[in-house]
Amino acid sequence: MTSERSRQWIAFSGIAALLLGAFFLISRFRGEPVFRDVESELFRIPDSGVTPSETGPWPKAELEQEQFQFGKVFEGQEAVLATRIHNRGEAPLRLSPGRAICDCIFIDFPSSPIAVGDSAEIKLAWRPRPGTDAFEKSVIVNTNDPQRAEIRLGILGSALPVIVQSPQDDWEIPEIFENRPTEFVGEIMSPLREDFTIESIDVGNAPLKVEVKQVSRAGANVPQGDRPGNKLIFQVRPEMPIGSFRFPIRIVTNIPPLNGQTLPEGLPGQEITVQLTGVRRGPFRFLGANWYPDRRSISLGTFPSQKGIRAKLVMLCEDQSIENLEILELRSDVADLQFSHRKDDNFKGRGQKFEIELIIPPGSPPTSRRSQNAAKIWIKTNHPANGEVEVLCDFTAA
Repeated sequence: MTSERSRQWIAFSGIAALLLGAFFLISRFRGEPVFRDVESELFRIPDSGVTPSETGPWPKAELEQEQFQFGKVFEGQEAVLATRIHNRGEAPLRLSPGRAICDCIFIDFPSSPIAVGDSAEIKLAWRPRPGTDAFEKSVIVNTNDPQRAEIRLGILGSALPVIVQSPQDDWEIPEIFENRPTEFVGEIMSPLREDFTIESIDVGNAPLKVEVKQVSRAGANVPQGDRPGNKLIFQVRPEMPIGSFRFPIRIVTNIPPLNGQTLPEGLPGQEITVQLTGVRRGPFRFLGANWYPDRRSISLGTFPSQKGIRAKLVMLCEDQSIENLEILELRSDVADLQFSHRKDDNFKGRGQKFEIELIIPPGSPPTSRRSQNAAKIWIKTNHPANGEVEVLCDFTAA
């Protein structure tokens, strides 16, 4: 790059320069981006503040291409496309950087005027940020051509993640077994790196252990064919607390911060955090018209505080090793919430059945207990392993 250009390009000598130049020319001819795995110096062009002349003569800016289709680019990679701008006018053409819609777009063009009848190269680089997905943005180039004082260059493409997890969102365990560990399998892979591995896994204080097995996957979801992945086999122990849980699992990989670089010794690679979620129901199962098992909550809705409300909740204990289960106590963090209960001795199903009635008496003070502020109810039994169960209750007494 000459002194007239604002960005300093690294000059390669000998065969390396010839190969790189040939590859770039072929890619331009085909309209394909050049990919850079190592982050290079950003394009930085001084703003010359060009203004069209009021009296002329004037330049005339013509571009060979104004829409740039980058296709699929991996996050962290830099893709470069180029076009030429011609001066078909009667005065030197000056260019100045305008605004870019995204800080992941970089542009390079001459800072010196383009002579009449001459042309110059404009390069656009796109470096997708994580989570970009489909991308359609633009960048502005200012000129001293009064007919084209602003040139808008359109950029289209889609970003591919370097690390892919399956399931894609939370890793939800549908059921926790009571008499043995529950197994759940997830996968982490990289469609870009053939040497992809998991360096470490941190489960924190979660009551589980994890085993990693290497696998290979191919198909439509793998953009570049077969790539190695890692199968994570979790075993959740049944002694975890009853109720819903969310365990963040921190996974460190061997992918360097910038794709294509060698991971510096002693420094961690890219990491992701997946959320292992679910509900341990325990030996107790709850039923009711307004019972929400995913939240372990009963909803009383909205009602006039002067009238109060009553609602029923059924509790089943499916642990058949307990013959004479009893409810010892029902309490709540809401002073006006009262309870009654009875055991259904005629129940013919599996386990034992209790009917619990929730009562907010007429004339109770107006209050609202919803969402994160839902009321808590504790059910204490004589079960030897799970003596107390917590459920939630949401309502608004208006």
